[in-house]
Amino acid sequence: MRDVVGQSRPAIALGPLPLFGGSLEEGKGLSTGFACWQSVLIEVSRPDRLILSVSEALVHTRDIEIGRLEMRHCHELFPVTASYFLSGLLSRWDHDRFSKICFVAGRIPLSARAPASVSRYP
Repeated sequence: MRDVVGQSRPAIALGPLPLFGGSLEEGKGLSTGFACWQSVLIEVSRPDRLILSVSEALVHTRDIEIGRLEMRHCHELFPVTASYFLSGLLSRWDHDRFSKICFVAGRIPLSARAPASVSRYP
């Protein structure tokens, strides 16, 4: 798997925007939504808070390649006391390096996987 960095992070920051109380829909406080988006962008730009990786193509056909996209995020739970309690409890079973960093920060590692397809034709 290779880490995906750079230009994809601003687009990725739109995903967790509702978790930060923001929305970029017209008529719903666009300036507030933009301020929240900036907070999320700072959050996902930190390498200790977000890992985004793409596996090499698992399926090759004449027209497309299908791989796997995986995102791991250190998410802070509210109230903070619950976050520290759960991180202490989960740290007994999860010994991954990224997860340990999350647990030390009092956060919970969340993972999501999805298929990613790429067309061979522009």
